[in-house]
Amino acid sequence: TTVPQAALLITKTNVGSSNSLGTCKIVLTNDDWNASFFVRAKGVLDQIYDGDHLVQQTATIDYFNSSHVVLSEQLDSAVLTIVDRDSAALCSSVNDPHITTFDGR
Repeated sequence: TTVPQAALLITKTNVGSSNSLGTCKIVLTNDDWNASFFVRAKGVLDQIYDGDHLVQQTATIDYFNSSHVVLSEQLDSAVLTIVDRDSAALCSSVNDPHITTFDGR
């Protein structure tokens, strides 16, 4: 399995309110076609020391007619630099029941 090093959050802002949405898709309706949508990206710790990564995120839009895609077009893309802030560490103990973990407990 893989652990993502970037977390995306999509929020929708209407007049007087803000809602968090899923991270994979946004469904626009006749009621919210004029709302503002924001995509925020944040690097996350994945407990793997594997260096920095460049990740390309692309936003596309699919136009549907009933249940069929009529048109698909790319809106924009961005390259994210994910800085690996995980640290390489080793925890071990030889015959000592009093172990101190990396967080000091």
